[in-house]
Amino acid sequence: MHKPLLEGIRVLDLGRFIAAPYAGQLLADLGADVVRIERPRPEPDRERGPYLEGQSIYFVTLNRGKRSVAFDMFSETGRQLLDQLITRTDILIQNYSPRTARDLGLTKERLLALNPRLIVLSITGYGPDGPDAERVAFDGLAQARSGAMACNGTGQPFLNHLPYVDFSTALYGSRGQLRNDRRNHPAWHATPSAGECARLWPG
Repeated sequence: MHKPLLEGIRVLDLGRFIAAPYAGQLLADLGADVVRIERPRPEPDRERGPYLEGQSIYFVTLNRGKRSVAFDMFSETGRQLLDQLITRTDILIQNYSPRTARDLGLTKERLLALNPRLIVLSITGYGPDGPDAERVAFDGLAQARSGAMACNGTGQPFLNHLPYVDFSTALYGSRGQLRNDRRNHPAWHATPSAGECARLWPG
């Protein structure tokens, strides 16, 4: 029997909502040891319906196969704990805005100083820099800005309620991690964005 593809690979998942947690879940499905970091208060994605037996189906679906730990990353003690975890991980996934990522010390230079062989997946809305870098980019917004809403044959904009932009951003990002896991490639930083992935679909 073959062992899982990513057995022995440790992943730190700082993701929120869909794209980054789904990327972590895909790696967990392939055998990686994925630890999700949460804040002490309930995360918004834990409270999103529908529910089954008191749990968000949405949250469970995107976080199966993971372990989790809760602490305040924005406190001094929490930052120190986060740094300790980063030194012992292989892949880090996060989808904070560039400004928030900087506030947490999640810059490329600092992360590589903590762990020179760290692989980083930073999912953004519209890229890590430029005029739209700090804009919020939930799936529907990316559908609208890319023109995908208008490419439905009806002549009227239509929101696809299946969050395919978030899912495809996670797929592109996680597959990049497979190609570059630290057993073969040291230090790699990928920055896929929802805006870029949305523009791949209208054709």
